[in-house]
Amino acid sequence: MSSFYEELEKRGEELGMAREEMALYAAKRQGEFTVEDYRRLPDEVRAELIDGELIYMEAPGYTHQELIMELSVELVNYIRANKGSCRVVQFPLDVQLDCDDRTMARRICV
Repeated sequence: MSSFYEELEKRGEELGMAREEMALYAAKRQGEFTVEDYRRLPDEVRAELIDGELIYMEAPGYTHQELIMELSVELVNYIRANKGSCRVVQFPLDVQLDCDDRTMARRICV
């Protein structure tokens, strides 16, 4: 996993980020980023915000996606068999795991 800064330097312009926008992210240190910074990232940037650190994520591979599909099917079957009211969604979804403004995780199956 490469650092967010390495990825920003390498791919920022290719992702449609203006130099000024890249400079805003470069001006902050890891640990200082907020949910607002995270939400300003281009959609093409796969990153999570954990305790103020932006962490770049590689795209998931085929095996990962296949396992997520199998897990989703099992969860749906279990919920239906037990007449549960929970729903399973399978797509990238931002999930704020705590009440501060320094953590936002991207989950595939919730």
